[in-house]
Amino acid sequence: MKMARSGSRLGLPPQAGLATATKELPMATPLPRPPRMMSGSPATATRDSGMQYEVRKTPGVTEIALKGSMCFSDHRAFLDVMAEFEAPAGHRLVFNLSKLEYIDSSGLGMFLIAGDEARKKALDFRIESPKADVRRIIDLGRLDRILDIRP
Repeated sequence: MKMARSGSRLGLPPQAGLATATKELPMATPLPRPPRMMSGSPATATRDSGMQYEVRKTPGVTEIALKGSMCFSDHRAFLDVMAEFEAPAGHRLVFNLSKLEYIDSSGLGMFLIAGDEARKKALDFRIESPKADVRRIIDLGRLDRILDIRP
């Protein structure tokens, strides 16, 4: 622990007899990123990104299952995902995150944009089954206050 006279760092005259303690904090260690995934089967798309997705359509419901990681470099692939939003009002659009391993703040932003687009088209938009680590990031971003997130 270092001791510094009060005011001396600010160019002010030190106060007689007053000292403040400063503590050097360790650098934060970044969270490990999962390895990037390669392209899968024809039913799965990656477009040179870590995010893969599969679309299942049934009457009244479109389910988009995401796999891998979702970060800034996946925004172009996510535009392809948003093309699935072409449906009649009231249609349910479900993002299944049970196989999504990682998401960053850009991924959260993509979900906000998707939710906004779904609202404009009067679609029933929801996010389902996020893994614990992904759910923690969603909770930190407080998306559960804006979007319908289900366990």
